[in-house]
Amino acid sequence: MEDNGQWLALMAALIVAATYGVLQFSRLPVYLEPVGWGCLALWALVRSLRTDDRLALALSGVLTGLVLHLYSSGFLFFLIIPFWWVGIRLLQRFTNRGDQKAKTNTNPRQWYLLTWLGGLLIAGAPLFGLWLRTPMLLTDHFQGALEPNLWATLLAFTVRANGANPLTYPFLDSILAPLLLLAIGALLFNLDRLPGLLLLLWLGGGLLLNSNLTAHGPGWSTLLPLTPAIALAVAFTLDRARITMVATLGEWVNQAATFLAVGVVAWALMFNWVTYYQMARATGDAASYTGR
Repeated sequence: MEDNGQWLALMAALIVAATYGVLQFSRLPVYLEPVGWGCLALWALVRSLRTDDRLALALSGVLTGLVLHLYSSGFLFFLIIPFWWVGIRLLQRFTNRGDQKAKTNTNPRQWYLLTWLGGLLIAGAPLFGLWLRTPMLLTDHFQGALEPNLWATLLAFTVRANGANPLTYPFLDSILAPLLLLAIGALLFNLDRLPGLLLLLWLGGGLLLNSNLTAHGPGWSTLLPLTPAIALAVAFTLDRARITMVATLGEWVNQAATFLAVGVVAWALMFNWVTYYQMARATGDAASYTGR
């Protein structure tokens, strides 16, 4: 029933492919390029902490600096990583109290942060110098107000366009959106483990930051960096549900539970593809036809 995360990772990849936003913007690489490099930066950071790999740690800093030079959505990864540093420190401190055994599998040392900052400086130095010379270029990233935009961002996951939500379609379809609520609950019960904590910080920090990065509600460009975290969280929830069914009913339902989980994601993929196809037909512009 457990395979060290391979099944979960494949399901998360399928969920990313099934997301309407990815179908919509995969024809425009400028939006997804910072998401790809940003995810690699986060992966390199976790790998370096688990394996004590200085090269991966420096690579994480370099990739974080790289995404700052790409589309503005890359700025979100630059802001999320500090949440991760603080979360890892707090998790290590709390799990090492008394006789408790740390479950982080990490042992960050003093030079870890300096190595990461060195890699960040290598790639981001030209941009940082520009920010120091013209602070407006940095402060212009923060245009929104927290309270109204946060509510609009939450609505963007399930509600179609309205006065508070400028997105044409909801960020998540009606099939996966309820699973996201279950996923957040599952992550809250796994805060004592590194993957649960980092995923929750990625989602929660991203939602809070989205409220300040857009002047009038959420936008696709600032929500796309949350897609991998959402996919991993939903895949984790489906995986827990599958294993719970097998543990409760017996090994004989293992194959059926697996097919059921894959079927839910395949259903969402077909639903989103039909939605995008209809939108592209109605729009009728060259870019939509190319994407279709």
